[in-house]
Amino acid sequence: MRNASYKKKIKKKIYLQNILILICVVLLGYLVYAKFRPEIVKVPVKDDCGPIGNTISHLISDNEDCVNACSSACKSFGHVYYKSKFIYNNEVRCNNCTCQCKKI
Repeated sequence: MRNASYKKKIKKKIYLQNILILICVVLLGYLVYAKFRPEIVKVPVKDDCGPIGNTISHLISDNEDCVNACSSACKSFGHVYYKSKFIYNNEVRCNNCTCQCKKI
């Protein structure tokens, strides 16, 4: 009888040790991931627009122009292009282009 309760205590201690080791491994993995993941930096790119004739001319007129401008802006800061967001505004205002770059 006494031997059975002793075995249960040992099994419980081993189980708790395994849980503690698993928590430590997960925490260590997360810390390593957080330390070495690339940092994302937002870089705004201004669309120069102005009236020419009866229309407004845009420097960044579509998503492809936004990607090209973002790629150049990221390189100028020594970063790598990650993604961009292009928002087309009607003829009244300039378009918006927001870039996201990864730090090297």
